[in-house]
Amino acid sequence: MSAAPSPTPSHAPLIANLIAQLAFGLLAMTICLPSMQEWGALFGSDQASVQLTFSGYVVAYGGLQLLYGPWSDRWGRKKVLMFGLTLAGLGSVLAALSPSLPWLTAARVLQGAGCAAGMVVGRAMVQDLFTGPERTRVMAYVGMAMGLIPPTATILGGQIHVRLGWQANFALMAVLAVLLFVAAWKGLPDHKPATTVQPHWLGAMFASYVRLAREPSFLLFVLILSLTTGTFYAFLAGAPIVLGSYGVGPAGIGYYIMVVPLSYIVGNYLTT
Repeated sequence: MSAAPSPTPSHAPLIANLIAQLAFGLLAMTICLPSMQEWGALFGSDQASVQLTFSGYVVAYGGLQLLYGPWSDRWGRKKVLMFGLTLAGLGSVLAALSPSLPWLTAARVLQGAGCAAGMVVGRAMVQDLFTGPERTRVMAYVGMAMGLIPPTATILGGQIHVRLGWQANFALMAVLAVLLFVAAWKGLPDHKPATTVQPHWLGAMFASYVRLAREPSFLLFVLILSLTTGTFYAFLAGAPIVLGSYGVGPAGIGYYIMVVPLSYIVGNYLTT
């Protein structure tokens, strides 16, 4: 991992770029949640099949994060990030054009696989470019953005769904993928891959995870994060269905989802 001087306040565009790359995956995950209420009727499928569009995204989004880290160490941060954005953009286009629910589910899986790059590479670049208290502050800003994105995305997605149709949300994500691709290409520094990377990256990755698994403090942090994140994702997946049974349509879902992340945003602000 290459070292770099700690950014100063003049690096605000760099910080904004990194936060945008990190937030993109969560935005893509949640902007279409309001539309899930109506996909069953639109595609003639049951609600359990509709839920697979969210589950498929989350599985791909979480699983590929395990690979993007070693890949970015071996081939460079920007290359891997731009590859992921390309996949995310392609998945978004295919989702907007999906003629059936299975096609939409597959497109969401591809979209999630691409969006995972931003979460991993963005965090890695924060570690590359910031040190000490400044790194803590930037990560707190990232946490605030992560808390703000779900309610904002669901409010925006609901309004777009009502006015322009559910496909417009995926079209918007495709456009954002292109813009973030350009932002990464033009605005993010190059990361030189380490020269000591082992030839068999898969073996090196497995050895690294085995070493981490022997650290009790690491496992405790992972346990806490996985429980809180899993609870929140379960809430996001079920909220459209439950709220729909109370008469809350796509345009209003985001206002109810907003309640949950508020404490998360406040906590990250206090961390700064």
